[in-house]
Amino acid sequence: MSGRGNAVKDKYFTRSIGIFEPDSKDKVNSDESVSEDVDFNDKDIVSLLEERYKFMNDNTSTRYRIRNDERVYSVFPESKSNRKLEWAFRAFAVRRIVGGMETSISMYPYNVAISRNGKHWCGGSIIDEQWVLTAGHCFESYFENKRKLLPFIIRAGSSFHNHGGYQARVNKVFFPNNYSPGNADYDFSLLRLDRPMPIGRNIAVLNLPAKEYHIEPDDILIVTGWGSTHESGYGNIPERVRFVPVPVMKLEACQKAYRFYITQRMLCAGYASGGKDACNHDSGGPAVREGVLLGIVSFGGKKCGDPRSPGVYSRVTEITHWVEKTISNNEACDVPELKAKIEKARQRERELQRFKARVEDKKNKIKSWLRDTLKSPSFLERAKKKLIEAGFHFRRNFRKFDESVAVMDDKTMDEINLSNQIHERILEEDAEKNEAEVFLRTLAMQEVIFNRDSKEKFSSRGSDGSEENMEAIIAYLLKK
Repeated sequence: MSGRGNAVKDKYFTRSIGIFEPDSKDKVNSDESVSEDVDFNDKDIVSLLEERYKFMNDNTSTRYRIRNDERVYSVFPESKSNRKLEWAFRAFAVRRIVGGMETSISMYPYNVAISRNGKHWCGGSIIDEQWVLTAGHCFESYFENKRKLLPFIIRAGSSFHNHGGYQARVNKVFFPNNYSPGNADYDFSLLRLDRPMPIGRNIAVLNLPAKEYHIEPDDILIVTGWGSTHESGYGNIPERVRFVPVPVMKLEACQKAYRFYITQRMLCAGYASGGKDACNHDSGGPAVREGVLLGIVSFGGKKCGDPRSPGVYSRVTEITHWVEKTISNNEACDVPELKAKIEKARQRERELQRFKARVEDKKNKIKSWLRDTLKSPSFLERAKKKLIEAGFHFRRNFRKFDESVAVMDDKTMDEINLSNQIHERILEEDAEKNEAEVFLRTLAMQEVIFNRDSKEKFSSRGSDGSEENMEAIIAYLLKK
């Protein structure tokens, strides 16, 4: 079964994220009429939703914490401005915006893309630097044949499912005792990775809910992923991650949509008007409330966004204890075959931190020298143009890799991870906020890499190896 894809006993379809415009008939539940008097445009709505439901990343946590329900506000607080936002949001929900709303992984850094043989397959949630929680049906092939893990790759820290970020292999998959292939109940799998992921701005850990965590109807869940953007569930798979807010439905209303029993390991979410939903290849992805993983994309009807068959998610409160026990009894650091990879990843992280510190120190020296010159936008444009004319590669100075191969060897994966980490954690950190900083880091890194006295272990690629004195570079840039 591919992500969501095929029918299981003609009863349900495993799922993913999309926003569609279905027929208005036969709705599962009813919304109030939507006010036409709204002043928000689509961009405003997206910004407001991301601000209201953004993930609070501490950049340091390497393992989940267990959280109780600690509400700081209602779903839509009772104030004039927020009531207006609610109406605008409902109006936004029923318009056709295929595939959800495009976003950045820095907004939802706990989401990972799972590929199989180089093709996007499922989503997943980071709950530990070396553990990912996803849907059971995403790894049905492994359940039936323990040798089928090699084709699976986990990609964290990238807005794209097919490049960037940090990659790891799946070392072992764990299923709840009651899981059965082809059955929607207990649709969970826990993945132990072969190496730890570098926690930071784009890679973060989600917390898990306590057994007694209370989920109320109309609670908004944020669902993210790279699922199909067509209501059929087939066709276009977007490269960039998308998000969609969906309200929790009453269990009774959801039960009416399906002929089989909706169990206590499931929860339903969606709109009476349809339109917003998960879709194929979002299976296993997270449904989150205030930094707590409450649901995992599981299954739905034949059409994504159909109001007659809302999205069904595996309820995480029911397996938190199993997750704790499984990880505790199977720690990655206790597996002999993983110790070398774990130590190599730790060493590489230390080297990267030292390299980043050297680049930052060099950048500050250049910045001090240039002072007010960098405040001029015209200087930045002229400087970049002259550097390009001189053959200076302003973006990556690293070898390009083909990441679409079905099976990648460990050496290539390590090199890709290093290249991506240098690019994303050094060159492009806060790039959207300060172009001058990116420009300075690029110059600084060029100087550090090509300095004959550099003791860094990182080797540069894709350059002719020429070494230029920084004073000469700046003098060249300042020429009229």
